[in-house]
Amino acid sequence: MTNKCKLHVLAFEDDYNELFGPYTTSLQEYKKVNSNWEEKSYSNNIQPSSLELIGSTLEIFEEISKNLVLIDLFFESFNNLKKLLIPFLNEQTKSVIQSLVKLKQFLNVTISVDQPLDLEDYNELVNMKKVEKITSGIERESIILETAFLTFNTSLKQYTSILLGKAILKRDVDARDCELIARRAICYQAAEHVVSIPLTEDSPNKNNNPMEYLSKYLAYVVFSLVILVSIILYRLFKVLLS
Repeated sequence: MTNKCKLHVLAFEDDYNELFGPYTTSLQEYKKVNSNWEEKSYSNNIQPSSLELIGSTLEIFEEISKNLVLIDLFFESFNNLKKLLIPFLNEQTKSVIQSLVKLKQFLNVTISVDQPLDLEDYNELVNMKKVEKITSGIERESIILETAFLTFNTSLKQYTSILLGKAILKRDVDARDCELIARRAICYQAAEHVVSIPLTEDSPNKNNNPMEYLSKYLAYVVFSLVILVSIILYRLFKVLLS
């Protein structure tokens, strides 16, 4: 199930790249590439496209959250695997889900912004208040998502440097290799480096325990899944601010 979730997130990342172009680290560069969005109709293009995007993202994060619950239950049962867990990861994921739900609610509100504004029309003023409410709501949720990304990113930098680098690879990892995207390589190296992970520190017959190999496989998938979550969050945050 966890591997299936990872594959879904990878496919979703490809969809992001297809829609918004290749990954960039510069928000200004991203805005430049996607500046033509402002020229499109909100009702006919932006709103339905955004609803589709947010809806798909919401489904992915709900699947991720369910997987994290199972991972927590499994890993918490064994002393060694507990060390692989990132504190409050599922709580942060649920916070992202709440923001996505609110974004979907804002985008579902019908507003008229494609026609010239007539300030003498009372209905237009009511509509403008709705626009202001929706805009401020989306901005508020984008700040929450940015905070979630920064939390994920900071945790993953430390996770990559300390746990993957020093604890598993037995070496110092360059700070640049702990950054977004680049840390994927460290994740794969760590997964290949781990022969097996004992399920308990004092487990008898641990050399003959087939669950050790399952734990290695799960650890590898978890590494990949968490990194993918941070990437999706970053791309979503850039879309909201573009």
